[in-house]
Amino acid sequence: MTVTTPELPRNLSAGPQQQLADIVSRWAQRSGISQTAIGGVELYRSDGLTPCASTVYEPSLIFILQGTKTIQLGDREIVYGPMSYLASSVHLPVQGQIVDACQARPYLAAKITVDPQEVTDLVLELGGLRKPLPLQPRKQPHVRRAAQGGCVEVAGGAAGS
Repeated sequence: MTVTTPELPRNLSAGPQQQLADIVSRWAQRSGISQTAIGGVELYRSDGLTPCASTVYEPSLIFILQGTKTIQLGDREIVYGPMSYLASSVHLPVQGQIVDACQARPYLAAKITVDPQEVTDLVLELGGLRKPLPLQPRKQPHVRRAAQGGCVEVAGGAAGS
């Protein structure tokens, strides 16, 4: 299993991070998920360690402000601590647990749900990407075999051609 620990920025003072943690702590006063008045924004708090649990992360940005969480994604273990984040552009099945939290210093995080189509539209609107050309149908099907398991993918061509 590969363990990945994101590096913290070296020039960041603890001031802004602590201010964000204080704000989340003020609005999320109990363990669990707290909804906010801002659509798509949720706050998380845990006053203690949690057992490993399976979940599916929706497309989102999750900012860890205090405490530490580990997730397993396939054969990788990723460790997230203060001022690190997880960005997911797709639904992502993971197993995770909070490994550093207590009542005096709870795990605190903020999640912003992201609509992948809205992000794509925004990037296109800002001119960062050109619109993709429409795909032209192939006259003959294209067959590709996966390296393991012998799975076959058939793409292109019309049904019955």
